[in-house]
Amino acid sequence: MNAIEQQLLDQRLLDIDTLQQIKINLQGKSLLCYLADKKIISAAHVSQLLSNILQLPIVPLAKITRDENLLSLLPYSLLEEALVLPISRAHMQLDLAMADPSDRQTINTVQFLTGCVVQPLLVNFDELKQCIRQTSTSYETQLLHHYSTTQQRSTVALAQESIDLPDEPVVKFINYIVDLAVQKNASDIHVEIYATDYRIRFRQNGLLYEITKPPRELAQRLIARLKIMANLNIAEKRIAQDGHCKIVTSQKISMDIRVNSCPTLYGEKMVLRLLNSDKKLRNLETIHLLDHQKKLLTQAIHQPHGLILITGPTGSGKTMTLYAILQALNSSEKNISTVEDPVEIHLSGVNQVEINPKAGLTFANTLRAFLRQDPDIIMVGEIRDTETADIAIRAAQTGRLVLSTLHTNHALGTLTRLRNMHIEPYNIASAITLVTAQRLVRKLCPYCKQPQSLPSKIIQQFALDPDLPYFQASGCDQCEQGYAGRLAIHELLPLHESLISDYLMDPTQKNITPYFMTLQQTALEQVKAGIISWQEAARIVFDRGDDMALC
Repeated sequence: MNAIEQQLLDQRLLDIDTLQQIKINLQGKSLLCYLADKKIISAAHVSQLLSNILQLPIVPLAKITRDENLLSLLPYSLLEEALVLPISRAHMQLDLAMADPSDRQTINTVQFLTGCVVQPLLVNFDELKQCIRQTSTSYETQLLHHYSTTQQRSTVALAQESIDLPDEPVVKFINYIVDLAVQKNASDIHVEIYATDYRIRFRQNGLLYEITKPPRELAQRLIARLKIMANLNIAEKRIAQDGHCKIVTSQKISMDIRVNSCPTLYGEKMVLRLLNSDKKLRNLETIHLLDHQKKLLTQAIHQPHGLILITGPTGSGKTMTLYAILQALNSSEKNISTVEDPVEIHLSGVNQVEINPKAGLTFANTLRAFLRQDPDIIMVGEIRDTETADIAIRAAQTGRLVLSTLHTNHALGTLTRLRNMHIEPYNIASAITLVTAQRLVRKLCPYCKQPQSLPSKIIQQFALDPDLPYFQASGCDQCEQGYAGRLAIHELLPLHESLISDYLMDPTQKNITPYFMTLQQTALEQVKAGIISWQEAARIVFDRGDDMALC
């Protein structure tokens, strides 16, 4: 029981049974705001109670000069549901009027949405609620200007036609969320429904962050609109569905959005995968290979034949590495064909095919067709089954360079995975020239990273130089929580027959690892260089037992 609840009981404003019953009905709302809204306790009494507990003055809203331009920083649903109102902003500090400044969840959400440190101001519940209602017109005007001008209107492609969606609040809210996700460099948007609440989260730098909690009663309208955008069956709620749409954001960034709906216990969950159609292609110089790794990869991709496999978990940047390789190989002398699911970036001069299982266009049969298309280089988005693996290996054995991805945790694990797919060792040895594994790790912000001391146990265990400076995340106006973007760390394993034979006979052999630099060793190099923190390296590539934890 927290201090506020204890005060309510001590002052006999509520009894314990009433308190417990009210908490069941809160649906994520502030307890005190709920009490004031239901007139169980007067707004004045709520404000005075908060003032005493938090040691904050009650600020008369009528005497505050507000910056109307700050309204567009936050969704209107957040202002209305959490009873907050942005007042002013200076030096990345946002003064925020709040009916309940003890609501840390709302403060965290606002800080993430705005990138500002929130300075809460305690304001009377009734005054703030009335003011928010009065600002709804100003809020709508700002959003209309933001989304409806010729230069900035978001356009959604439905059924391959560009249609301007009707000017309605749900559409504007979705546009706002997508715009915000693009600004935050989010890769995915999660729209999730639960028993008592509804939330939207962004996956940013590999981690999920809660953005806002729209009113639960809007859930079905949001889901319906998203399904219309993605050309999904609105009436079908019992099975998962896949669709896609295109949006041009207010920053004129063209986004391909892959939409998946999945029936859950309390309704459909929607996940939107954001693919930037205008994203600048990476090249081998920008995928963060160490010098000797770049040399190994360059040698392998310029071989006339062979199979190169890029491995790692979902979201580890494998596709971007494949595109960087294709970019390096693309020339008028080469016939390059790719089969992908989906095509994420359009490559000029490359024959790209997007699979369509419903029409019978799969990885395997497209790959067979490629073999009759006189190819020099083939890229298969993913080897998912034995049939695709067999065809890819046969293509590599018959004079083609084949590139593909596989879901394994490390390079050596690829050999075991292929054996589990019933690929014979002699075929693995004769076809595969290089296996790489990779992870994406968050880079420290160069403006605010702070020195840190690593425990002696870590220094000794990983043979780190105790005299080197090591750094950790801090947080500043230039970054998101101490991090600025991500980089890939790689391990590259050139394969030859004796290594494959030794490993398949005994995968636990320790004498295999001297053949290559592991992900752990590569991560430690980035830690030594001050580019990533030890905590990030441990989170991504180490098995984190108690001996890995920093005190």
